[in-house]
Formats: sequence, C-alpha cells, structure tokens
Amino acid sequence: MPHAPGAWTRFYLSLLHIYSNKYLRTPIFTLAVNVVGSVLFGCLNVVAVCADEPLDEFPADKPRAGAVLLTAATTGFCGALTTVSTLANEARMLDHRTTWLYVITSFGLTQLLLLAINGPFEWSHGC
Repeated sequence: MPHAPGAWTRFYLSLLHIYSNKYLRTPIFTLAVNVVGSVLFGCLNVVAVCADEPLDEFPADKPRAGAVLLTAATTGFCGALTTVSTLANEARMLDHRTTWLYVITSFGLTQLLLLAINGPFEWSHGC
C-alpha cells in the first residue's frame, strides 16, 4: 500500500490549512504538496530513465525490484500525494480572483520546476 503515506500526508496538511484558515487565505499547504509531489515524480522519472528502466516499459512477466519500487513510489506515493480533487475542492472555496491566481501558480510553478529538473536531462540525452 504505497499510496497510504501520500494520502495521509495530504490529509494532515489539509487539516493544517483548515485550522490556520484565519491566517492563510489560500491553501498554501495543498500548493506545497502538489509542487513537491510533482517534482519528486519528475526526479524519480529521471532515475528510472538513467537506470534504463523507463516507468512505462517495465516487463510485466519479470518485474525487477528497482522497477517495482519506482512504480510504487511514483504511482503510489506521488499519485496519492498530488491528487487534483483536493486542488479543485480548495480552489472552489476561494473567491474568483484568488482561485485563478492559486491554480495558475500551482500549475506554473510545477511546470517551471519540472523543466529545470527534466530539461537538462532531456537536452543532454543521457545520465
């Protein structure tokens, strides 16, 4: 059950936002969880490619331990950590202007960080 730590982390950080709501107008903890989880997923993807085990090409009949761990970490932990449903739910609770700013910041910051991580790796075509 690799998804459990990611789901619990997201849940407890969303509670922090609920209890500190009078101080924070935006769900900063959800933003942090989404960005960190997506960046971790990008880093694990680079590790998988460097190990000649791309995440989408694992042999189903003979899984290797490294492949299984990478798959569990990416689809399990990172997948549960970075769900869109919490982002959408918390964005729905904000006013219109703040919602747009929050969603664009979430996606934009994540894309910029992934470009900084995966870009040099892809451009150099190697590890």
